[in-house]
Amino acid sequence: MRRIACRFLLATSLLAVSAQAKIITVNTENNSDFGAGKTNLVRAINALADGDTIQFNIPGSGVHYLQTPDGGYPLITRNSVILDGYSQPGSVPNSNPIHAPNNAQIKIVLTSTNGNGTAIVSQALAFTGYGGFAHAGFNNNDYAVLAFFRGTNNWVRGFAIQSASDGQVAGTPGPLFGIAFMADEPGLQPYPNANGGNWHISGCWIGLDPATGQPALTPDGNLASPRHGIDTERNRNGGTITNCNYPQPGTLGVAAGSANPRAEFNVIISGWAANLVGPNLRFSGNFFNVLPDGMHNYDVAYMPNAVTQMGDAFLEFGRQPDNITIGTDGDGVNDEDEGNVFGGTSAYPFNPPARSSYYYFDFYYGPSPSTPLQGTNITVAGNYFGVAVDGSTRFTNACVFMHSMNGAGGTARVGSDFDGVSDRLEGNLLCNNYPFETQFPQPGPGSMYLPGTTFDGNGAASFGGNPTGARLSFRGNRTIGNDLLPYKWADGTGNGTRGTAFTNYSAPYMITTAGVIPTLSSASSTGEIIGTCAAPNGIYTNVFIDVYELDKEGWENGKLFAMPELSDYTTFTNGFPQGKELLGTFVDNGPLDRDPAVGKFRLNAASLGIAAGKEITVTANYSADPAGTRNGRAFTSNFSDPVSLRASLRITSVERSGSNVIINWTGGAGPFSLQKKSAVTGTWTTVQTGLNGSSTSYPDSGTSAFYRLSGN
Repeated sequence: MRRIACRFLLATSLLAVSAQAKIITVNTENNSDFGAGKTNLVRAINALADGDTIQFNIPGSGVHYLQTPDGGYPLITRNSVILDGYSQPGSVPNSNPIHAPNNAQIKIVLTSTNGNGTAIVSQALAFTGYGGFAHAGFNNNDYAVLAFFRGTNNWVRGFAIQSASDGQVAGTPGPLFGIAFMADEPGLQPYPNANGGNWHISGCWIGLDPATGQPALTPDGNLASPRHGIDTERNRNGGTITNCNYPQPGTLGVAAGSANPRAEFNVIISGWAANLVGPNLRFSGNFFNVLPDGMHNYDVAYMPNAVTQMGDAFLEFGRQPDNITIGTDGDGVNDEDEGNVFGGTSAYPFNPPARSSYYYFDFYYGPSPSTPLQGTNITVAGNYFGVAVDGSTRFTNACVFMHSMNGAGGTARVGSDFDGVSDRLEGNLLCNNYPFETQFPQPGPGSMYLPGTTFDGNGAASFGGNPTGARLSFRGNRTIGNDLLPYKWADGTGNGTRGTAFTNYSAPYMITTAGVIPTLSSASSTGEIIGTCAAPNGIYTNVFIDVYELDKEGWENGKLFAMPELSDYTTFTNGFPQGKELLGTFVDNGPLDRDPAVGKFRLNAASLGIAAGKEITVTANYSADPAGTRNGRAFTSNFSDPVSLRASLRITSVERSGSNVIINWTGGAGPFSLQKKSAVTGTWTTVQTGLNGSSTSYPDSGTSAFYRLSGN
């Protein structure tokens, strides 16, 4: 009886919470109208309680523009609230897949082009009654169109957000963000763990006018997009991670396991789409600087205020950026709709002298020197970079891919883990340095810094001066027109500084006394790919050889820089090797490897069906886990220089002619050797050497015999 009573009380409690939740309906776009029967967004936010939903039913067709009031909207401090712009009559969420136009119909615009916003820190202090925060994360003059504090499990969907990049409250100027989430200071009562986490933003357009589907502009002609589209900041009262609250987890776009993923796609036009701190963040199903039609890029570099607007990166992660997913999570659920589409950006006019570089992803660590560096389990999978949703239309692009991967144990996977689930969907498409003649009109020795690699390659900038310990898996991606991948180890100076950093970076995973980049033999054919790689080091005992079709664009463009580190110092013939398309993957010393020596391979590639003359390149992947392991601990070498595959050597006929046996063959390259044995179990004996051409004659012994041919 006691057990039954407890269950009854629990059910009653849940019903009570549900009964308290209410729907608050905004029926006017005028945030100054508080008349009888009128509910504007200011009044609706003030009326929120835990579990409530704000909906919209504003009279009139078309798009409604809600001007942010003087002093901004009230701070949102409740839990489990939903702000639902799609409730406005005429609004329709997107229904197309991610590689198609975004067809959402958004009718509610929150616009702060007037420069108004919520003063995040001062409103949080006013709400709590605290005298101040020790380390608030946000500055006192940071503003937002919508600001959340403490409350968890909050969802914003179905809005367009327009904004000036800078705001002003009570005469004090400062940066203006789109949607901001702030945690409370840890240890303060009565909410010691109110971190503002488990937030979700979906189905929103930022920096766009939904009436036209084009970028929104401020009266002075700048892009009407916030300084940061999304901003989160930790709150701490000490110098270690244990004294920090982070607004995490959080999702921009498609939530894990979503029942309607396509309705959750966002479209964001911004030079700084998100500036976020903390772990457990997810970015899936978004267009970044790609218009809703999916086919046109908005190059923020050409805005009048590009230097201010662009900041450091499309997406910036800091303090403790662990467990970051950008794209598909590869769990077999909605994977085809979880990738993002990133537009490109020009190297000019802001680069240089206004900015030295600009990144897709920038990572920084902390929160203080006394805290161990973080940056583990970063996944970038299933995304398009610098290319439209059709997978072929190129955007102007010269953007460094990833900056400042943590050298003290940071781990990242860019592409597939080859665990047998959504492997092809996990590969990224990365197109860069296009149009080449525009981005680099005078390539050659000593030319400007070349973007477009996975890491910017500057040892100090990329890895905090010490790359040793960083682990990167770069597998199954399609890469076109980029610099050296995945690590930019050559810069054209010939001084060897980056080469040394590259060796140190590779040392934990492979024996670096020999070459750290695989080498392919010119004898490789359509049936057998021959080469060498470094031997594995430590626990990274499994070696996987990934075979790719060479991207000729990157290879040919790279030659024009005549980098001495890549050349023979005479012809400067080497370019930037990379894989345009994955052809297959093999296990070194596995069942399809005919060479049992460690660090050497002769891969039976007949099943790949590669045509003779195709140029290929390979990477070696050193893994602490066997093939098929989900998110296995793998490290990827740079791409090998390419070879052109010969036709496989194949005997086409063996026939008697008088007292001789005539043996004909195709493919391969001489000189060839003919071997013979009398029985299947016998030993091969070489009977002819130095053969050329495609035929030979050998005296017939009059008894049964077996023949084979070997060559290059």
